[in-house]
Amino acid sequence: MRPSLQRVSYAAARQGGAIMMFVLLVALLLSAVTLGVLRMVSGDITEGFGGLGAVQAFNVAEAGVHYGIGKLQVAGANTYAGETLTVTSGATTLGTATIVVNCIDTGTVPPCSGTYAGYRRIVSTSTLPGSGASGGPTRTIVAIIQSSTGGNTYGICALNQLNIQGPDNIQIFGDVASNGTISISTSQTSPAVILGDTNSPQKFTGKATAAGTITCAGGCATQVQGGVFSTPPGPICAAPALPAYSNPSVTDLNVVTNSVSIQNCVPSCNFRNITLPKGTGGGNGNPCMTTTDLEILTDAANPNAVSVMQVNTLQMNPCTRFIIQGVGKLDLRIGAPTGNDLYVQGPNGGADNGTRFGVTTADKPNKPAPVNPGQLTVWMYSSCLPPGCACQINNGPSCAGLVSHTSGEATFMALNGSFTIDDAQPFYGALVANQLNYTGTNGYYLDTSGISNAFSNFNTLRSWKDQ
Repeated sequence: MRPSLQRVSYAAARQGGAIMMFVLLVALLLSAVTLGVLRMVSGDITEGFGGLGAVQAFNVAEAGVHYGIGKLQVAGANTYAGETLTVTSGATTLGTATIVVNCIDTGTVPPCSGTYAGYRRIVSTSTLPGSGASGGPTRTIVAIIQSSTGGNTYGICALNQLNIQGPDNIQIFGDVASNGTISISTSQTSPAVILGDTNSPQKFTGKATAAGTITCAGGCATQVQGGVFSTPPGPICAAPALPAYSNPSVTDLNVVTNSVSIQNCVPSCNFRNITLPKGTGGGNGNPCMTTTDLEILTDAANPNAVSVMQVNTLQMNPCTRFIIQGVGKLDLRIGAPTGNDLYVQGPNGGADNGTRFGVTTADKPNKPAPVNPGQLTVWMYSSCLPPGCACQINNGPSCAGLVSHTSGEATFMALNGSFTIDDAQPFYGALVANQLNYTGTNGYYLDTSGISNAFSNFNTLRSWKDQ
C-alpha cells in the first residue's frame, strides 16, 4: 500500500505544479496585455497633448503675425522693428510671440531704403509656457507685407488740386503729383514745363501723376517730359502731421528798415507778427541797393539739431532777406489759423536780384546762396482756400502762403490751405499744399530732402509661410 500512496502523492504534486505554472503564465500574459494597453493609452495621451501643444504654438505664432500687421497700420509703422507679445486668454497665459520686423532685401532693422523700401518681413516665433529649455513645441510664421502709402518722391505734391499756370515762363525740374487733378497751361518760351534730371542716371524723370485727370493746354506729350500717369490706386501724396503749435508771444518783432535783425532760435524762439520793411532798389533787372534782413541763429555745429521758430504771420516786402546762420535745421511754424500766414514779395521785373528766402550769410545781390536741402521747413496752419481767399498773384497776400519773385531754398507745407509760388528765380525745395498754384519760374529745382519719405499703411499681404 505504501508504494501506491507514494505514486499518488507524486502525481498530485505534478498536477498541482502544472496548474501553478498555468496560472503564472496566465498572470504574465495578463500583465503583458495590460502593460501594452497602458502604453498604448499613454502614447495616445502624449500624442494628444503634443498635437494640442503644436496647435497652440501655431495659434500663438499666428497671433504674433496679426499683431505685427496691426502695428504696421498705425503711427510709427515706418520704423516698427517688432517686440515680444504675451498672448493670453483671460488671466491664463497661452504663450509668447517674439515678433521681428526687418527689411526684406537686407534683413536690417527698419526704416528701409532702396527698391524694396515699402516692404516688411514679419517673423513671429511662438513659445509656450514650460517650453524652451524643456523642449516644448514652438512655431515660426513668416509674412511679407507691402505699404500702400509713403515713399514720396514728388517735389510738388497737392493734396487736392495742382494748377500750373502761365503765361510766364515755367520750368520745373522734378516729379509732380496730386491726389486730385493737375492742370498745366502753356509757357511763353519753352514747350516743356515738367522736366527730368539732366544728370545720368536720372534721379527723377519729370513725370506728372494724379488720382484724377491731367490736362495739358499744349499737349502732355510735349509739356511733361517724363509722361503723365492718371488714376493710380490709392492716394499719391501723403499729408504729414502738422507739428504742435503753441505760441504764447503777444509781442511783434520790430525790424528796422535797411537793418539786420539777428534772433537766437537755439533751441527755440517765439514772436507774434513779423514784417520786414522794403529795402531800396531792385526791380526791372536792377539789383537791390539795400536790404532789410532777418537772420536766424541755428546750431553752429550739429546739422541734425532742430531749432523751432513760432510766429503768427511773416511778411517780407521787396528787397528783404530771410537768412539762416549755422548748420542746424530750422522748423518755422506760422500759426495763424485763417488768412495769410506767409507773404514773400520780391521786386517785379527782377531776375535773381530781389528778395531772398532761405539763404546763408554768404548770399550776395548777384549770387544767391541757398541753405542746404531740407535745412528750412515752413509749416503754414491757415485753412485759407478759394473761394474764401482768391489766391491771385500780384494782387496782395490772399493765400495761406504766397512767395513771388524770390530766390532761395525751403520746403513749404500748407496742408490745410492754398499756396502760390510765382516767378521763382531760381528756387530750390519742395511744396506740399491742399491746393497748390504754380505761376511761373525761371527754374524751380525740386528736392525731397525736407519731405518725409516714411512708409505707412502696410496693408497688402504678399506671402505667408509656416516654417
